[in-house]
Amino acid sequence: MIILPKDYLSIHDVGEYFCNKLDYDYEPIIPDTYRKLCKDIFDLVLQDKLVIVFKYIDFLDFDGYLILDTSMAREFLINNTTGINVKGFRIVYKKSNGEDPEQGGNWVQITYDHFVGYNDLYIPKLQLDKLFNIDNVDSNQSINSQMTEGKNNNSGLDKYNLDREIFRETSKAIAEYLWSMDNNESIRTGDMAQQVMSILYKINSDLVPEEKTLRSWLTQVAPHYAKTPGRSSNNESHEITLTMKK
Repeated sequence: MIILPKDYLSIHDVGEYFCNKLDYDYEPIIPDTYRKLCKDIFDLVLQDKLVIVFKYIDFLDFDGYLILDTSMAREFLINNTTGINVKGFRIVYKKSNGEDPEQGGNWVQITYDHFVGYNDLYIPKLQLDKLFNIDNVDSNQSINSQMTEGKNNNSGLDKYNLDREIFRETSKAIAEYLWSMDNNESIRTGDMAQQVMSILYKINSDLVPEEKTLRSWLTQVAPHYAKTPGRSSNNESHEITLTMKK
């Protein structure tokens, strides 16, 4: 089936995309194949290989796509929830004009009740193309044949995984360096995740993980005092003094 040249694909569109590019078994009228599609998409979300987004317009400040967090994605794809209130802070994926969020504009706060339904969910086609290296595949050639013919070369997925590994180790190195200067022992893992995330967005916004994933990375290098659950209390100073060693 032909898919229109969209930048954002619905869940059904993703099923057709998989059929066209990967010889994937998907028939929308057959419930079992639909449930399998939702499960496969959610697995890719859990592995930080895809994000699910929804369109949000605040006519005063923002027009673009925000990322649905993993727990909400589970409700839609696994638990068949029909609608969720997304009020609160959400990570920006892209603006409607295709621009990445500018510095300091990586988060949007939805200050009123805003319900998102299943039909409001999209997956960025760019992520799918990058994941399966579609740009280098002939339109009539399946991914399976590409992998057979090019098994000695890095696939798009291999490159993504390598970039992801570099990103993870870079995140840990940044955090470890900042903690080494935290003589007052005031930076908890949650606080550090926010600081590191703001840096990562400036490097490559497509590879930035969810905060929960980033925190799990940083926990591997966090000092004992930083592992206290939560972030610093509101009563503590938000200004942190770092001492650089010569």
